[in-house]
Amino acid sequence: MKARSIPLNPMLMKQAPVFDLPVTLISGYLGSGKTRYINRQLLNNSGTRYAVLVNDFGELNIDAQLIESTSAHSVSLSNGCVCCSLAADIAAALEEVAACAHRLDWVLFEASGVADPQRVKQQVLNWPGFQLHNTLTLADACRIQSLVNDKFVGQHIRKQLIEAEQLTFSKTDLVDADEVAALQLWLAQLRASAGQTPHWDPHPRYYSQNLVDKQPWQRSDLERQLQSMDPALLRLKGFVYLQEDLDHQYLLQWLPGQWSLESFGPAREPAVNTLVAITQHPLCGDILSR
Repeated sequence: MKARSIPLNPMLMKQAPVFDLPVTLISGYLGSGKTRYINRQLLNNSGTRYAVLVNDFGELNIDAQLIESTSAHSVSLSNGCVCCSLAADIAAALEEVAACAHRLDWVLFEASGVADPQRVKQQVLNWPGFQLHNTLTLADACRIQSLVNDKFVGQHIRKQLIEAEQLTFSKTDLVDADEVAALQLWLAQLRASAGQTPHWDPHPRYYSQNLVDKQPWQRSDLERQLQSMDPALLRLKGFVYLQEDLDHQYLLQWLPGQWSLESFGPAREPAVNTLVAITQHPLCGDILSR
């Protein structure tokens, strides 16, 4: 899957004062391709030394040969980039980046898929030593129109699209050129009509649930459940182990109407299934059952 990326200007990076790091805030709803976009920036960094702030750097497809050192909340790469986890504390992550600002050029800040980008933006603006350069919003070309019309998250998605400073359609390789052109026209009309919408509903509330266990899954059983999940489930993502292949871990990504289960390198020790589910409301039973 690919997104049409907006290249950063290396000359602009050289002009930024030491310790006043420019920040690109990357937003977009669940499954819009933010992690994939960041992976591509790390892979094709052209000498730019990025600090990447993500919710879980374990989801970044980092080549093991690039890793120089690791700590509880960060990974340093041999190409000069550093990846920090936001899971524990945004302030702590920013402090960790600030401590090595002298050897960095740019910050890529991944907002949670259910976050209000404006609130995250204010956090960056109010933190000394960082300069918000731009906000990039990613939209899934396959799902964005249905999401905008969704009765639960539609207002939230529409607000993201209308307030976006820069917007990129992701997964354009899954639709044809005519559909992309139609989406661009639809988006222009949506943004043009924003003045007719004087009030936004409150940001919807989301719930998260962690699923952690050590028992590997039988692939056929897992796939069967993934095809009929609870309607309240919005996103399921993480790593699992399969009985048929205990030597590898698998990256599981689930969205309504689509899911994937792909090998993601050698098994880690300890071999533990770790999934995060995001739902519209608290669920009474288990998301996945044995």
